[in-house]
Amino acid sequence: MKNYIWLLAAGLILIAASCQKENDNPQPNPNPQSLNDLVVNSSFDWKTTHQVSLRLTGYANSTCTISHIDGTLIQKVFLKKNETFTVQLNLPDAEKKLRLEYMGQRIELESHWF
Repeated sequence: MKNYIWLLAAGLILIAASCQKENDNPQPNPNPQSLNDLVVNSSFDWKTTHQVSLRLTGYANSTCTISHIDGTLIQKVFLKKNETFTVQLNLPDAEKKLRLEYMGQRIELESHWF
């Protein structure tokens, strides 16, 4: 009978010791091996682009090129004299400047303009 009590006591201790509280707030893995290892805040914004709307009005019929600051062409549009043209662009979030060229003039727009 004593053996059964000792076995029962040992079993209860093992069961109690094996129970662990579930971690509701896991710590980030400093060296994730895959995307499944990442711990990301639920409010994190996964978007890597933002939409920009440009309203352009030409003073003469001519083309206007919109490009990245390094000169890579984004879009070329034809502006008619005194008519407003609106263009929607999706730009990388890191993009802080755009270059516009129209009738031999070149300007750079900074992010507070778009």
